Amino acid sequence: MALQREDRNLDAAAGLIAVDHEVQGRLFDALVEAVLKKRRVGLCRGLLRDIEEHARSHFQTEAALMRDHGYPRTAEHVRQHEALLARLSEARAGSLDGPVTLTADEVQAIRDAFEAHVRDLDRDLGAFLRDVSPAPAGAGAPGPAPGPER
Repeated sequence: MALQREDRNLDAAAGLIAVDHEVQGRLFDALVEAVLKKRRVGLCRGLLRDIEEHARSHFQTEAALMRDHGYPRTAEHVRQHEALLARLSEARAGSLDGPVTLTADEVQAIRDAFEAHVRDLDRDLGAFLRDVSPAPAGAGAPGPAPGPER
């Protein structure tokens, strides 16, 4: 019974990660649109804040999963989280006073870095988690690793 409960917990965590990736993508979409349409400074600042806070929360969830399941690439993965957060913090700091000078291309470059992280490191983490908690016999092949929705 404990193993089945653990399988459900991993399935729920994988679902949460996939939803988080989708939300993050939508936040980036909104920021690109706001920058392109030269929307109010407050909206752009708020979206940058929301993206950073969402990423920080999401990364904490991933770090807990990695720690709880003994993921061997945890240190590398967490270092990339820190680098992504630093990039967001830098973008936010540049727009705290005065006009938001961030361009759509700069937002897209940050987004691309997040998507590369999902495509590479998160996919590897997802495969590891599936391996440590295989699906019950007859359950069918596992789905694709959680990733960004576009």
